[in-house]
Amino acid sequence: TPALSSIQRSELEQQAVTYMPSEYDNQPYPITRQLLEQGNTLCLLDKESINIHCPVRLIHGLEDIDVPWQISLETTQQLASQDVSLSLIKGGDHRLSKPDELERCFELINSLF
Repeated sequence: TPALSSIQRSELEQQAVTYMPSEYDNQPYPITRQLLEQGNTLCLLDKESINIHCPVRLIHGLEDIDVPWQISLETTQQLASQDVSLSLIKGGDHRLSKPDELERCFELINSLF
């Protein structure tokens, strides 16, 4: 976990939890050892191919400071499905919570039915 400081790594080792500042809340966000271990176990991006064969719609904000949009592009290339699309939202952040962003999310979900 290179994004963690040495102090945070020590807290995880000793207490199984550390707290990260949040851009979205005044309270720090708890990061647990269990969360990181499960994340490593469930990680798909290190696989050559992601064995998913259903329609996939990804939507990503270009101003997302938590997850670069290039991760979504990489994911589209690794998915086995041929029915994959990625929508990039100019000005959108990690939450995509503005009314017009939410509307785009709903439209993408509805397009699958």
